[in-house]
Amino acid sequence: MQSELMKRLILSLLSVLFLVLVSIVILAPSKALERFRGLFKQPNELTPHYHQMVTFHSHMDGNVPDDSVIFIGDSLTQGLCVSAVACPSVNYGIGNDTTLGVLQRISQYESIQRAKVVVIAIGINDWRFQTAKE
Repeated sequence: MQSELMKRLILSLLSVLFLVLVSIVILAPSKALERFRGLFKQPNELTPHYHQMVTFHSHMDGNVPDDSVIFIGDSLTQGLCVSAVACPSVNYGIGNDTTLGVLQRISQYESIQRAKVVVIAIGINDWRFQTAKE
């Protein structure tokens, strides 16, 4: 039962990621994408929400059991019910996070040294902070 649920969850996540990536590849050459990016562009990738969540994570990091599965990523990770995927597990997802944000905070998680597995899913929000040339 649990393995069937896990298969469905993984298939759903992969389907969504595939559709997003296909959309980006199709739209990438157009000027419309550049205008669309401008709607969501923020002056700083590391928002107040990001800093609040990192602070929250640092408070709970010492309580993460040994041999946990640690999930790190953006809102796709934050919205994931990680206890349905693995037990024990911890969710270090932060909505709107980028690769830069993960690289900034990953060294702060001491629980990674005791983890059984670390799952990192990041990158979908990076497009908002890149120019067409990047």
